[in-house]
Amino acid sequence: MLKKLGYVLCVLLAAALAVLFLHYRSSASASARQIQALQEQARPYEVELDRLMREVDTRKREIATPTEPGMAVIGYTVSSASDLALIATQSEQYGFQPVIFLPVDSAELEAITAVMYGADYEIALTYDNWDGATVQRAQELRKTLESNRLHDVGAFLLRSGEDTPENRQALQEAGFRYLVVYGDRLDNQFRNDVSYLNYSYISRESYTPDNRLSALVSSEQAMCFVFSMQRVGESGVVAATLDRIRQVVDQGQVEWEMLTTAAEKAQGYIEQREQEEKAYDREEAEIARRIDELQRTIDEIYSHWNDSDSAS
Repeated sequence: MLKKLGYVLCVLLAAALAVLFLHYRSSASASARQIQALQEQARPYEVELDRLMREVDTRKREIATPTEPGMAVIGYTVSSASDLALIATQSEQYGFQPVIFLPVDSAELEAITAVMYGADYEIALTYDNWDGATVQRAQELRKTLESNRLHDVGAFLLRSGEDTPENRQALQEAGFRYLVVYGDRLDNQFRNDVSYLNYSYISRESYTPDNRLSALVSSEQAMCFVFSMQRVGESGVVAATLDRIRQVVDQGQVEWEMLTTAAEKAQGYIEQREQEEKAYDREEAEIARRIDELQRTIDEIYSHWNDSDSAS
């Protein structure tokens, strides 16, 4: 009798377990179908959200990535008229248009300018020793050169020790529209109708241009490599530097350029980037609104995920 009762109980227990298992399978299957339905409902919104996010990242990279080569401006600060012959030879050999930086307080200024009249040089001004009369001398020399050579002399090299807002303003008021200034990093700017270009001053034989060139390559910016003829004019560093620059020029990553042309190009690139950034800001605002809508829609859909668990 006890054996028969135990057998009946085992059968009933097995039947109960089978019912529970079938119910569980049915509930789990229903839950899985509901979850799949939620995923299918959310999928088109997730696809659009992913596409918009990738478009935002791509657009940001496009705006931040320069597409034009950097510009190498080759300049010389001259100390005597004899420097010009060597400069002419080097510029012809390497194929660039040199910029002659004339020190406004040089004792050899008259002899240098006498040789330069009629020559095909781009002229900019600088100084050996800055004092209270430097800007006035620069303004007078600029007017003299322009009246005699019919040549626009609008650039001035301002060394770091004298690079102050007051001196920048004084030079601007004296008619200089291009200021060549020192910077720890390559950072061409255009402010208050004045273009600012960076320079690297080469006055010792141990100089190497590699760090500057790395920043310049494909940067859409300009760097003035300025040789001190008094200190390195006859040394090997001039040729070594020009050889290294020519390597990246031949690779199409940098181009030789005149100072004023480089400044105008850099200004154009700056303005173009600003326009692109403004257009992107408008686009981004619209995209951000759409991304927010999509995210809220997706969250609403998946908020019913727990409903499927409750139903099971």
